[in-house]
Amino acid sequence: KDDKMNEGVECPDNQISPREGAVSCSTSCGDGKEPNTERTECELCPAGRYKGAGMDQCEVCPDHKISSLNRVKCANCDTDKGPNKDQSVCVTYCPELTNANITHMFPNITLSP
Repeated sequence: KDDKMNEGVECPDNQISPREGAVSCSTSCGDGKEPNTERTECELCPAGRYKGAGMDQCEVCPDHKISSLNRVKCANCDTDKGPNKDQSVCVTYCPELTNANITHMFPNITLSP
C-alpha cells in the first residue's frame, strides 16, 4: 500500500483522508502540522522542524535555531545558549577548557606543562 493512499485515494503532500474508505482528500494540515505516514491524520512537525503559513510540509530549522512549541516557526537561542542535537530546546554551552580558564576557576592549582 502506497503511504499516500487511503483506500485507493492518493492525497497531495499536505492533505489527509481522515475517514477509511473516503473517496477524496478533504483536510489540509494546518501550520505546525503534517500528515502522518498513513495520511489519515495531522500530527505536529518533529522537533527541529517547522511549518508556517503557506508551507506545504515541515522543514528543518536553520542552524543555531530551535522549533517553537507549536512548530510554526523557528526561534533563536539566547547568546550563551545553543540548540541541542535535534534542535528542540536551547542548552547552555560549556566554556572551552583552557589553562587560563582552569587557573581562573581554581587559583590555587598548579598546572604541569
